[in-house]
Amino acid sequence: MLERSDRELLGPNYEHFPKVMSVFGEVLCTRKDLATEETTKRMINLLRNLQKTLPPVILSSAWSLLLPQQEMELDSILSFEEDAIFS
Repeated sequence: MLERSDRELLGPNYEHFPKVMSVFGEVLCTRKDLATEETTKRMINLLRNLQKTLPPVILSSAWSLLLPQQEMELDSILSFEEDAIFS
């Protein structure tokens, strides 16, 4: 749903995106295997694309809901090349 920018999921003016980002943070930053490697790659690529396309105010609102550790880890994950993450 997020890959196709579903309005039901994101809400008007992306009001639900911070909650979605929080879920992504939990899945990507926890040390438990909550997603397959393929799903994790898709999530990372999706977040990278959203960083380029969403208004900055929406992104900052979403980042503000993350735990400090999640924020640091996601920032690190998103700054690495995909191959470096999974090698």
